Amino acid sequence: MSSRLRHLRVPGAAILLLFATLSAAVANGSGGRFLQGILTQSDSPALSEVRQLQHRVIREKSLPPAAMARLKVLVNDPSPFVRARALTALGGLAGSKQAPSAIDIARTKVADREPLVRQYALSALEKLKAPDLRAQARKLLADPDANVRARAEALLKGHT
Repeated sequence: MSSRLRHLRVPGAAILLLFATLSAAVANGSGGRFLQGILTQSDSPALSEVRQLQHRVIREKSLPPAAMARLKVLVNDPSPFVRARALTALGGLAGSKQAPSAIDIARTKVADREPLVRQYALSALEKLKAPDLRAQARKLLADPDANVRARAEALLKGHT
């Protein structure tokens, strides 16, 4: 890893994920919109809030009712980046008493209008060990976005 990347204090896997996501966005023609979203959403109050909730989930493995209610609102934010981050936070509730509620919320985002959010919804359902994970993935095998289809296929191959 180059010394420049080490100074960023970002794990290599996160950089690779960002690169892969950006490459996929460019390949399917939405790269410009993806970059614009990253640049314009980086200072969003909703993004800051969902980031704080995600860190809280990582630390505490659960959320108080008011924070969970707020996460339910953020998963429907106009920004796909906020929605995707909210789904990541929901996935962190795996194994907690809130997992069934998190599964219900994530399940609604499998049909989101943005491909990025649909991919994160599948990831959240996988982390949460949703009982209908395979059924949800099968629904996305016919998705119009190639990246969503690839994620669904990979998930189905990994969960036989």
